[in-house]
Amino acid sequence: MSLADPVKMELEKALLDTSQGLLGKWRHVLDVLLSNKVAFKAKLPVTSLLVHPQNRGGSGLQPFGMHHKGAKIVQCGASLDQLIGSVCFEMHPSEEKRNKQIDFNQQLVASSNGLMSPILGGERYATVSSTHTSQFCKALLHGCKTPEESLQDSHGNLILEMLGKDSVLKEMATDGWEWIVIPWYVEDAFPKLPATIADALNSVNGIFEAQGELELALTIANAAVGAEAFEWDELEFQKQFGNSCFVGKEFFVSLLDLNLVPTSMTTFVKIAILATQVAAPESKRVDGFSRFLTKGDLQVLKNKKKQAQVTEAEDVLAKCWQKLLGTDLDQMEKNKAFGKACLRATLHLLKKEKLGRDSTEFKCLAEIGEAFDADLALAGKKVPTLSTKPAKKECAVSLQEGQNPMFMAGLKVALEKGEHYVHKDYPNMVFKLDNLDSNFAHLSSTDLVSKKTTSLKLDGIEIVEKLKKTKQKIGDLLGGSSLANAFPSVQCQGELTKCLIFQQLFSAYETHDTDENYIQCLVVQGKGTRVFAVQPIKKHDLVLVPMCENVGAIGFEEPKSKLFGSGKWDGKCFYTTPPKLAKDLKESTVVPYFLVKEIDDGQMAPFTLDLGKLKIVALRNSCAIDKHQEIGLVKAEAEPPAKKRKA
Repeated sequence: MSLADPVKMELEKALLDTSQGLLGKWRHVLDVLLSNKVAFKAKLPVTSLLVHPQNRGGSGLQPFGMHHKGAKIVQCGASLDQLIGSVCFEMHPSEEKRNKQIDFNQQLVASSNGLMSPILGGERYATVSSTHTSQFCKALLHGCKTPEESLQDSHGNLILEMLGKDSVLKEMATDGWEWIVIPWYVEDAFPKLPATIADALNSVNGIFEAQGELELALTIANAAVGAEAFEWDELEFQKQFGNSCFVGKEFFVSLLDLNLVPTSMTTFVKIAILATQVAAPESKRVDGFSRFLTKGDLQVLKNKKKQAQVTEAEDVLAKCWQKLLGTDLDQMEKNKAFGKACLRATLHLLKKEKLGRDSTEFKCLAEIGEAFDADLALAGKKVPTLSTKPAKKECAVSLQEGQNPMFMAGLKVALEKGEHYVHKDYPNMVFKLDNLDSNFAHLSSTDLVSKKTTSLKLDGIEIVEKLKKTKQKIGDLLGGSSLANAFPSVQCQGELTKCLIFQQLFSAYETHDTDENYIQCLVVQGKGTRVFAVQPIKKHDLVLVPMCENVGAIGFEEPKSKLFGSGKWDGKCFYTTPPKLAKDLKESTVVPYFLVKEIDDGQMAPFTLDLGKLKIVALRNSCAIDKHQEIGLVKAEAEPPAKKRKA
């Protein structure tokens, strides 16, 4: 199935409408879908629902946030009236696309460590709103674990019977509620529509919950790269603990702009700082915002005396990450282990270990790496050796790329083999990038006169500080025949030849007088020009020469225009182009040669007019012409030799 073209056009118009906000745009889209009977409403049980891969910026949902929201629903009381904005898409019928949707949900379930209901097999729809509510009800029905103490039974699980006093919540979990269902082929036609709807409908069961800072950053990143989803494994353990608290715009921006070590993004250290901030103890939170780390702490790490230690921390965390890539631990265990290493490293750098969740004081960063190995061993898995495989190339910057000084330099200066660059220390030279490896850029510049080559081998720091891409070219050395042709005497010789041709052409034109005594022109706007005889003309008495308006109209290459004259000067071909007719035709230069057209009773035929050095392909009447008879070219069966082209 597919969308009808009129409906598709209506949806395109609604989605491109910038006159209203995101929610208004969704309402417009919904009106189109419902009025054309594309979308429909149906009561769906939660057991038929999975999470759409585009929900909440590609994160799907946050398991801890899901249970936290469920606790709020239980506390406030459930209401079906608040679920009117529930929207889902039909899962795709093609096996390949459907498997991708299922795989996405399997990863969510696996990383939730038992907080989400497993996939039951009867799911047919993927939600883009009311997702946390529907998955909480599904977890409630399945008896999943919950981190919310107010919802736990004696074993720490959800039990529907314990919450049975709320009949509406029980109905939601067992029978479901009404949903707006959008067919799968609508998503095929508009692949980004689920993300648009998910962004618009960010309220569930009447309890508003704004996007977290990192979820919002993920949404922006997805929009920037045009991705439908993002590899959450690349965002360490935020998936589990991202809703702990907010870090605030000021701290977030300061962290992003922080330049701890030249030529290194210090990606892992920045992740560690952010992880530490969002996992702040309750005593270090004010109105939901973390006050655990401050901008002053960031400045401490920026100090030059700290650079060696920060570099070591980056290396330790990078190795921890590499070890995780080779394990078959579930994602929850991976996130826990790496998250602990992040917190320990950050607090060790800032000498704040006693204030953290884990108050263990480590003598050095190497001990933190050893503790990470112990955590993996405790999880019952063998610690793998470091992977030697190159990092997989992603649309976003990978963590491994962030450790490469040359990659960092490439963010500042576009490095591309074969391109040209200038160096601050060599102001009069242009260098070409010959080679680029993981540690250095190799450039060279050869003096065109002395043939001396200057080679540069630049590391990341010097590239950033001194190298700049340029549009300048290295240049050419003129010598021999190329230099001889460049001198004015050579150029002037060509102009002199044109002048001689022009002079001879004019003499030929004057000799074969074609003024008003011979012809007259009839000009009809939009229909061109016709030429007539003023008096009877005997055979061979009328000769038309391809004269031109000025010397500039003479060239030695065949013109691109359709109408031109031709000849030879001392054996070399030349060409003439006709004058341009001005709007006031009475003041125009008129050359009859270019005005005659092929007609049925044409009299003019091309012939070679030999004037010594100058030989011209001219026109001559091959028969007598009566008075007032139209003058035109003879229509030849085959194109005559050296015949001029006519429009």
